[in-house]
Amino acid sequence: MKTGIKTKEQLICDLEKALQDGTVELEQIAEYVVRLSKNNEKLRNEIKKRKLTENALRESEEMFRLLYENSPLPYQSLDCNGDFIEVNQAFLDAMGYTKEEIIGRPFTDIMTPECAYTFKKRFKRFNELGYMRKSEFKLLCKDNAQITILIDGNIEYSADGTFKQTHCVWIDITDRKQWEEALIESEDRYRFLYDHNPSMYFTVDCEAVILSVNQFGAEQLGFTVHELVGQSVLKVFHEEDKKAAILNIRRCIKNIGQLFHWELRKVRRNGSMIWVKETARAVKENDGKITVLIVCEDITGLKELERILRETQDTLELKVQERTKELSRCNMRLESDISEIKRIGRALRESEEKFRALAENSPDVISRLDKELRYKYVNHGSNTLGLSSENLIGKKIEDITPLNGIAKIWMKNARKVLKTGEIQEMEYEFPSIHGLKFFHSYMVPEYDGGEIESLLVISHDVTQRRQLEEELKETVKELRHSNEELQQFAYVASHDLQEPLRTITSFTQLIERRYKDKLDSDADEFIEYIVDAAKRMQTLINDLLNYSRVATKKKGFELTDMGYVLESALNNLNTAIYENNAEITYENLPKIMAEPGQMIQLFQNLIGNAIKFRKPEVPPKINIKVCKDKNKEEYIFSIQDNGIGMEQQYAERIFTIFQRLHTKEEYEGTGIGLAISKKVVELHGGRIWVESKPEKGSTFYFAIPTALVK
Repeated sequence: MKTGIKTKEQLICDLEKALQDGTVELEQIAEYVVRLSKNNEKLRNEIKKRKLTENALRESEEMFRLLYENSPLPYQSLDCNGDFIEVNQAFLDAMGYTKEEIIGRPFTDIMTPECAYTFKKRFKRFNELGYMRKSEFKLLCKDNAQITILIDGNIEYSADGTFKQTHCVWIDITDRKQWEEALIESEDRYRFLYDHNPSMYFTVDCEAVILSVNQFGAEQLGFTVHELVGQSVLKVFHEEDKKAAILNIRRCIKNIGQLFHWELRKVRRNGSMIWVKETARAVKENDGKITVLIVCEDITGLKELERILRETQDTLELKVQERTKELSRCNMRLESDISEIKRIGRALRESEEKFRALAENSPDVISRLDKELRYKYVNHGSNTLGLSSENLIGKKIEDITPLNGIAKIWMKNARKVLKTGEIQEMEYEFPSIHGLKFFHSYMVPEYDGGEIESLLVISHDVTQRRQLEEELKETVKELRHSNEELQQFAYVASHDLQEPLRTITSFTQLIERRYKDKLDSDADEFIEYIVDAAKRMQTLINDLLNYSRVATKKKGFELTDMGYVLESALNNLNTAIYENNAEITYENLPKIMAEPGQMIQLFQNLIGNAIKFRKPEVPPKINIKVCKDKNKEEYIFSIQDNGIGMEQQYAERIFTIFQRLHTKEEYEGTGIGLAISKKVVELHGGRIWVESKPEKGSTFYFAIPTALVK
């Protein structure tokens, strides 16, 4: 019979099984407890490490905060929108704000409008790169003062890689920027004075190679600055003066710091020559190299004045012995001398501005005045007036001299320069310890930041020029008197001399007709001599009158067809051309501004000369050409023949009045024709010359400036 009660054996079996299962579970629990204990130990170690890390991080943050607050450089942090999160005390001190006035505001609030716009664009780039290096901005301090800063920065990111904040540090470079701008303005002022003042400045090395030249100096010689730099300075000297130039430069190099002066000739690019007075000094540069500074003043005008005065003096001394000849020359030179005086006067009035670096080497008085017309700087040139440059500083013109008429005009011109910026120039007299002196002054505005800041005055002593002009006035007066005598002589020759000569000729010819063959042979021969001499005398007087009238009876220049002029001259020579079987060829000739009658006479004289001095039994061949010389800006006409020619040594002599290379028996004439030709050409501003060889023929040239050509 079955029931629900277990037997003893069953219970024992179940109990053993349960014990066995419990033992297994206890073992598993023990293993878990061991693992848990190990994990707890690891956890305790990790917690200990984290506490150490937190302590180190806290100490690091405290140290960073200490450095941040006490940094001598302004420091700032911005959020992703560019707003202030944090600034240090150096920032607040530099800007004048409190921390409460800054935190939370955009950085652009304290920038100038232009920089604020720039910063917004650069902040985007800052976000992309993660850093910013040496960016320049202008900030506005609390007191409205403006400063310029140079900023560096980096971006700090959160653990998830997102933007956290910036760390930026900057320095104030305001003073440095002002220095840079002042340096640029100073360099611009120096460069303007160096390049544009009307004096030539050269710097050369020990080998006489040009290291620098100012723009005015290069242009005066017909070059650009680039074309001259690197070239030997001898390139611009006259061939005969090159040796002297190199010796002078070497003398400067041997005596560093000592001033030397000399006068030499230079040659422009177009071949024309100028005289220069040079002041030079050798200096040793910082690198030890020696350079020579040379200041050149164009004295061509003064040299020309000296030459004219010498020639005029000689002319006056020889006037008694060679009255007719010299009076004619004086008459021709009168107009050209007056034109030359005017040209020289203009050239001398174009006096130079001296730049500050070379002012102390200049013979001129150079000064700088402020807007109130007080002297800020005066070079040692003032010593020539008995005025110390040190005593002039800070004074006005009325503190030095009474405000008379000249001083008032000087002040008016100075104020006009400061107001309008226009360069003014004037001439005036100044009483000095050495007597009354004359000066030509240039007044030039000086700019600072686009505004006229001061006035530069360069005063050139023109006392010597004034004296020369006075001497020249006296000379011109004497020349005019001589010209009047020449005209009186022409009148006498035309009327008082020709009338008795015509009477002699007429009665002699009457005797020849009535008594020919009625007297003895000697009487007939004597009568022929008288008639022939009277005719030659008549021809000579007519030629002298023609020579005189070239200058005294001038008409105004007009547009003249030189082709028509040549045809007129050939028509006048038609008989001579026909009788001598002359062959004349010519090309198209230009139109020029000239006096037609004188041009006809010029061609007639030169072509007639070529026909006269032909080879025996050889028909004359004459070729007439013209070419344009662009370098010298002139038309050059040539008349070439196949005649007897001459030695080249007589090429100048034949243009002198009454000078002949042959006797009257060999070739008729008075020796005046070529002198007339020379005078005609010179009155047109040109020149005339001849090239010839014996038995090879001659070529006569005359040049007319294209400035006269229309």
